[in-house]
Amino acid sequence: MKQFFYALVCCSLFLSACTEKPPINTTGVYSEGVFTINEGVFGQTSGSITHYNRTEGRVSQKIFKEANSRDLGDVVQSMSFYEDKVYIVVNNSNKIEVADATTFEEKGQITGLRLPRYFLASASDRAYVSEWGVDGLTGTIAVLDLNTQTLLNRISVGVGPEKLLLKNGKLYVTHTGGYTSNNIISVLDLTTNQVETTIPVLDKPNACVEAMDGSIWVACAGEVAYLTYPTIDTANSTASGLVQINPGTNTVVETILFGKGNPVESLVLNANNKKVLYYRRAGKVWQYSISSGVEEALFSGLFYGLGFDAVTNSIYATTSVGVNAADAQRYDINGNLVDFYGVGVFANGFVFR
Repeated sequence: MKQFFYALVCCSLFLSACTEKPPINTTGVYSEGVFTINEGVFGQTSGSITHYNRTEGRVSQKIFKEANSRDLGDVVQSMSFYEDKVYIVVNNSNKIEVADATTFEEKGQITGLRLPRYFLASASDRAYVSEWGVDGLTGTIAVLDLNTQTLLNRISVGVGPEKLLLKNGKLYVTHTGGYTSNNIISVLDLTTNQVETTIPVLDKPNACVEAMDGSIWVACAGEVAYLTYPTIDTANSTASGLVQINPGTNTVVETILFGKGNPVESLVLNANNKKVLYYRRAGKVWQYSISSGVEEALFSGLFYGLGFDAVTNSIYATTSVGVNAADAQRYDINGNLVDFYGVGVFANGFVFR
């Protein structure tokens, strides 16, 4: 009888083990590392986040889907960590996915957005999101309450707001122009939630960073016209370049031109010294020394996203390979390739922890 009971218990345990999936303990898995933002294919839900563990050299694909058993949505545009959560902007799904910052388990959604692009949180548990509008031509900044994960109001700005920078209670907004073109930086006073001024720059400003001396540097792609793609119509294109802004007076200090049909994109800052800019143009990744005013080509290739990892003092670049899965390539600050690993489709940038 005892042998029968023992056999019955063992059988029950075996069946239970076969039918129940053991829980996955992901506590702290994503507390550090390199995160790649993969837009995915427009009109599909193939956008994802890739994680690279620096210590173990381990790559994990689609980490949100792994934690939640569902896709993020259509066009994963950007991602930001704030306190104990991560905010993932899903552009064509008009939402922000809110997840635990270390496990990526879902904590909520912020919906009702209008082609959202980039997210920036402030110390008052408010956040600001650039929106192109339902038509891609009605630029607004959405103001969010992060405690309730709700939309509070919108601030009307110029067409096509893009990346954001917070400095001295002011929000600096680059404007690529959405489905058209723009050439301004909007400056918002966050005490009044009003546009304080606009700063004219070159066409299609797409990113801005704050340097060590407190000045703001803006990358401007310029308008690129084509005779028959990929042949550039330089007569009808406009100049690209870097623009330096004095935030004390909100005026342009210097403009460095790179010519027509030569877009400057993916601007990032060396976060360790805040004196060197990195960007891509003309099939290369370049560095620009703010102190010396010298530009130097670092490495060549067709790239889509760029990032600087302060932990390893490295430059990351994602390959541009269309609808195929991209690679993330890591370079030292002298432009030497260190290693690479696979990421997702249309990998547009990085977040480092």
